[in-house]
Amino acid sequence: MSKYNIIREQLRVEADKKYQGTIETYLLDIERRSMQDEFCTQYVKLLDVGFHPYDCLLAFMKGVK
Repeated sequence: MSKYNIIREQLRVEADKKYQGTIETYLLDIERRSMQDEFCTQYVKLLDVGFHPYDCLLAFMKGVK
């Protein structure tokens, strides 16, 4: 399983149900833009400094837009 798929699954499991729509939308956007490698790198860095998985996704998307 690729790193991106592992992160994707982690987000689905750890995030609150009310955020699932937002998570799916952001992940689809990352996939459409072919930014999986960039996302994985940034995600791991943010996790290492104590971010929650959902917050890692939000921070990445704020930086992209």
